[in-house]
Amino acid sequence: MVEVFKTNEKGPTTANKKFMQWLGEVYAVSFIFVQRLVTVDRYVFNSQPLHKLKRCRPYYIQEMTKRLLIPLLTLTTLTTFAQQDSLKQFVILTFEMDRNKDSHGTFVYYWIAELEKYEKVNEYKDPTIYSLFLHEFYSRNQLDSCCLGKTVYPFDFFKGDNFEFPGNYSEYLSELRKLVKDNRVEIQKINKNWKDNYKETVTIYGTAVRGRVYKCINGDNRYVKTGDIISFPKSKFEIIKDYWTDDKRILIFYDFSAMDFSNTDYRASK
Repeated sequence: MVEVFKTNEKGPTTANKKFMQWLGEVYAVSFIFVQRLVTVDRYVFNSQPLHKLKRCRPYYIQEMTKRLLIPLLTLTTLTTFAQQDSLKQFVILTFEMDRNKDSHGTFVYYWIAELEKYEKVNEYKDPTIYSLFLHEFYSRNQLDSCCLGKTVYPFDFFKGDNFEFPGNYSEYLSELRKLVKDNRVEIQKINKNWKDNYKETVTIYGTAVRGRVYKCINGDNRYVKTGDIISFPKSKFEIIKDYWTDDKRILIFYDFSAMDFSNTDYRASK
């Protein structure tokens, strides 16, 4: 289920706190284990005659390296997993395009933006923006491939494709779209006029959220360029309250007029 949570913007979730606490306990136990290994091996090493020490030194160093590397690599892997799986802050961008002589309804497109600060300056870099798919038009195979970090072809269909998603997947996407719409803020509007009184209005909304997404490379050449990053939602999302502070208003002044945002063919009924 997708819910709105009133959480501290800088505070970790309860699940993350428990995981990091568990990781700390694993680290403490591993550290004690390594200390004991070093103590025992130091005793054995120092109790040997000099002529034996010279012969066993390479073996000793090799064995100690193995024993030290295993727990260290395990901890590194767990730490990396915790970082990758932790909740991140995003702004989900909704593009709604209306044309005065188009009877097919409003075009709706979803993108997602990441804001990152410079290392030595308290300012944000230009946002990283990529496609976010909140409608179920692709096969289960493509979603699974993206989960594994593989190149995906969301607009292509192949023999043997599986379209059986988890029972609540459609409901999850529907509720997520509602969450995004109910908590969005209008950040820009673009008006275009052509001859013969053709007009187009593009309204861009931003919804500040905390959550997780699967990111992968697009292999198709329709709607989204080949090689571009695309994403699928992978978690329950939380709304970030009071997000639009002065230092994060960079998205409001971003020039979306030159952006090709047509990443699907979805239209909402009027």
